[in-house]
Amino acid sequence: MKKSKKSVFEKFRSRMTPEAVKKKLEGGKSDYDALFKSEYKVFSPNQLGDYRIRILPPTWESEDDEDGLTYAYTVYVHYGIGPDDARYFCLNKMKNQPCPICEEYQRARRAGDEQYAKDLRPTPRALVWLIDRANEEDGPMLWAMPWGVDQEIGRRVYDDVTKELLPIDDPFEGYDIMFSREGPSGKPQYMKYVGVDIARRPSPLFRNEEDIEAVAEYIIENPLPQTMLFYSYDHIKSVFDGGIEQQEQEEEEPVSPRHAIRRNRVSSERDITEDDADDFPVDAEDAEEDDSSPWDEESEADSEDQDEEPAGKSALEVLRRRRRGK
Repeated sequence: MKKSKKSVFEKFRSRMTPEAVKKKLEGGKSDYDALFKSEYKVFSPNQLGDYRIRILPPTWESEDDEDGLTYAYTVYVHYGIGPDDARYFCLNKMKNQPCPICEEYQRARRAGDEQYAKDLRPTPRALVWLIDRANEEDGPMLWAMPWGVDQEIGRRVYDDVTKELLPIDDPFEGYDIMFSREGPSGKPQYMKYVGVDIARRPSPLFRNEEDIEAVAEYIIENPLPQTMLFYSYDHIKSVFDGGIEQQEQEEEEPVSPRHAIRRNRVSSERDITEDDADDFPVDAEDAEEDDSSPWDEESEADSEDQDEEPAGKSALEVLRRRRRGK
């Protein structure tokens, strides 16, 4: 029986959408272990140019609430793990649980291999919710900013002489943050953060109070600690060991964990992985004592792509409608 033109063209037609094209271009990225849950957007300042952001207030519970909270939640990340240069939140620093990378770090320290131990150290990051002023309709986004950038912001927020404090994260009278990325075009791993500064005048998060309330409700419902993905000890260890096994097969000779992770870091730089974690000590409070600068570092977390909202609706519009529906 001859099929009608209508039935044929129901299948023989273009079904391309912006979402499908983007997913195709990202090909394979979903196979990597992510730092954050897929429903959250991640801020990625990995292009040359100027950036202007607004950091949002803390909404998580803490034992330090009596002394107040800053805008940032300190996290620790291991980078360059396994054949795919995976990154994981440190189980030891973040959850006080055994961490296979930290165990290897301790073994390296006992063996006197300081460079290898340095490669294994967890990198401190300052995790924040923010609004990207250039893309406000994207709504709240996560950023695990380099420790050095957070320190530069902190030095401008508080004047040690006058004791003046700028409440940069205040939703009604806060201050935008500006910075730039400079360096060779097309090589984010060599870009630097420069010109970190704070706006001279306070401003509201948005002109529309309804938008402020919508964003506030969202980050209250999604405090920073709940956005993070933690993997089991066995999973992280298998990825770490897998990198060693893969290189043994490629070279047809035994490869030590030390050589494996060092090669991962070299490969990461070549493949535009933006953080080799060399310039960060284990403890955040020791960051300023390190001789090297953390300003050159950027995290793979910053380039972690997330799922977009349905076509035709911005993330902020989704929040507006959600709030109106309550």
